[in-house]
Amino acid sequence: MLRFECRKIASVRREKGLTQAQLADIMGRYRQQVDQWERGGRTPSAENLALIATALGVGVENFFVCK
Repeated sequence: MLRFECRKIASVRREKGLTQAQLADIMGRYRQQVDQWERGGRTPSAENLALIATALGVGVENFFVCK
């Protein structure tokens, strides 16, 4: 079973040298949304998850773990 791992967004974002605000700007979203996704307050929609992956240059599978 795959499980979404919210902390991986922050991890990959930091590896790419981006702030939450920069990622949000690239995606056309608000910084607060990125913060909520990274903290697990909200789960990104499939559309937003695809935007996150594209903005960070990784596949969406990077944000899931087997449980």
